[in-house]
Amino acid sequence: MKSAPIRPVLRLLIPILLTALLSGCVAAVIGGTAAGVKTALLDIVDLPGFDPTRVNVTTVHRTVYLMGLVTREEAERVADIARNVAGVEKVVRVFEFQD
Repeated sequence: MKSAPIRPVLRLLIPILLTALLSGCVAAVIGGTAAGVKTALLDIVDLPGFDPTRVNVTTVHRTVYLMGLVTREEAERVADIARNVAGVEKVVRVFEFQD
């Protein structure tokens, strides 16, 4: 099953995230929850070819949005790791799959 392209989803998501950022609602993006998730992704060393820089992490109101071009296995692992970072209440996956 082929996934839907990520671009239409991003067209919907980016204005929402920008509005939240400009209104001062994104306290966790700077050095908080998003940084914690990004740091935790560095621990994924057992998935061949996984590159954490292919995963964009954005946080709004303790909700983590995960975006990028990954395999389904990578997406599962990244989401599981994000769910276990302190301060995360919800994880939203907006991935485009390679497989």
